[in-house]
Amino acid sequence: AWLHGDPAARTAVAALVAAATDADDVAMLAVGLALQSDPGFALPDCPNENALARAIVLLEEAQGGRLERMTGHTACGIALANRSMFELAEEQYRRGIALGREEPSGTIDFLISPIMFNLAELHVGWASMLRQLQDRTGIEERWQNSVALVAATNAYDIPPLWREELEALE
Repeated sequence: AWLHGDPAARTAVAALVAAATDADDVAMLAVGLALQSDPGFALPDCPNENALARAIVLLEEAQGGRLERMTGHTACGIALANRSMFELAEEQYRRGIALGREEPSGTIDFLISPIMFNLAELHVGWASMLRQLQDRTGIEERWQNSVALVAATNAYDIPPLWREELEALE
C-alpha cells in the first residue's frame, strides 16, 4: 500500500505512530515518523519535514529492538533519498547495516540485504545527479561504491528480481 500511495496506508501509519507513542516505543515511533515524512508517501502537497528530523533524532538515542532500529534507519534513508539528500541517506543506511552486523552472521541477513540493495541503488542515483553537475570525480566515486555494494550483496540471499535489478545497475 505504501509503494502504491494507497490512502489506507496513511491511516495505518498514523495508527502505528499513535500505538508507538502510547507504548513509548521510540524505535517504532521513528519508523512511523519516517514513513509519514516520505514525499512518495505523504500527502503530495505537504511531506512532513519535521517528522523526518524527529525520527532521525529519536534514532540517535533509541533503545529497543535491533530490527526496529534498523527499520527506522532504513525508512529515514528512503525518505532522505527521495529528497536527493544522498549523503544523509547513505549515513542512515550505513547505521542500519552496522546494527545488523552486530548480530551473528545469517540471523538478520533478511534485513541487511534490502538495505544493501537500497544503498547500491542510492549510489547510482547519486552518480546520475552528479552527472548533471558534470562532476566527473564524484561520478566515478559513486559508481565505484555502487559496484562494490552490488558485489557485496552476493554474500546475501536476495530475490531473483532484486539480483536482476542490481545487475542492471552495473
